[in-house]
Amino acid sequence: MIRILLILSVIMLASCAATPEEQEFDAMLAAPHVYTLTNLHPHDRSSVLYTMNYQMDGLIPVCTEVKLLQRSYGYLQFKALSSGRVYTYQEHSSPGEDFINHISKYFGTECDKEKIKQLSEIDKQGIFEGKALVGMSRQGVLYAIGYPPPRRTPYLDTNRWLYWKNRVNRFYVEFDHAGTVINIRD
Repeated sequence: MIRILLILSVIMLASCAATPEEQEFDAMLAAPHVYTLTNLHPHDRSSVLYTMNYQMDGLIPVCTEVKLLQRSYGYLQFKALSSGRVYTYQEHSSPGEDFINHISKYFGTECDKEKIKQLSEIDKQGIFEGKALVGMSRQGVLYAIGYPPPRRTPYLDTNRWLYWKNRVNRFYVEFDHAGTVINIRD
């Protein structure tokens, strides 16, 4: 009986072990500098973001320095150092990717401001406003409004990306063959 309990304990511990991706992300919890890699759009009153990348009324600009406070399964708490405001990032029930992969696209130890400076004026305007605008590049849209949820837009080389404004309303960003925004459609 003791042997069976020991084996079950080992199996349970092995299944709880952090993946390499989780270990890499968790190392950022202790990193001296962590930044947002795109604009983030939290709900302004509740300070909550979701992995569905809802385009809520708040805006945390790309390259904002943050402090990652804690992470657990499907949950990340962080503080924007410029404002001191604490935010909660929560996993949505159907994002189409696991939580660690998702938040790893939005937080990193370096933010390439020089790459952003080299973008077109319309890209910079959209990034500043936190909106997709006609004439922007795919990269500009990613900086401005983040990644489309992969369940409905699994590949970034498609000509139409689906985003959600909130739990009910959605919109499409449509690109031409060269990767320039030609339409934003509700």
